[in-house]
Amino acid sequence: MCLIIHKPAGRPVCPAFVENAWRRNPHGWGVITWGADGEPRAQQGMRLDDLLAHLQSLPEDQPALLHLRQATVGSVNLAMTHPFLVRPGLWLMHNGSIRQLRPSQPGHSDTAELARLLGELMAGLTDAQARATVRSEAFARLLAPLVKGSMVLLADRDGVVRLGRAWHRVAHDEWHPSMQGIEVSNARTWRPRCPQAWRQAWADLRWQFRHWKARLAA
Repeated sequence: MCLIIHKPAGRPVCPAFVENAWRRNPHGWGVITWGADGEPRAQQGMRLDDLLAHLQSLPEDQPALLHLRQATVGSVNLAMTHPFLVRPGLWLMHNGSIRQLRPSQPGHSDTAELARLLGELMAGLTDAQARATVRSEAFARLLAPLVKGSMVLLADRDGVVRLGRAWHRVAHDEWHPSMQGIEVSNARTWRPRCPQAWRQAWADLRWQFRHWKARLAA
């Protein structure tokens, strides 16, 4: 099923939230950020500790997309972590299953196959043409049957295109207020199996205190 978290500019993502989500989505992670030149950058890994360290290093005033993988199709390895490069400057993240796509290579996932096919579809286009294509109504209608029930994100220098399922905003009664309003790709794969609100709140408050001290010291 996986999980995508959208970190907006000016908002941190609470490590306790990520740690909890990792318990159900432990098969690799990926993060998309945008460089000073406006181009998207991707960082991937397989260990939770590396992910938490990477998140801590992100500038708070910059947006980011975070993907945690729960493998359903394909091998569990770094090559199958999201995001996938569709073409230079265009990255793809996916939450869900695309049962109509049978991977062309052993060990590959349905998402890897989708990225490969989209790369072939846009071969020969200029970067400007590719950016216009993914934002066109025709492109959305073409992919609608494939991504029904899923969420697909395409990130380029102009921002993010979302296809399929809408975002879910974390509500005040679903987690500590530090995460209220943060967008996630589903409402299932991050909730605690045995909710203990006081433990969540305590973990988040400790993190907020450390975060506040670090900002004062900077």
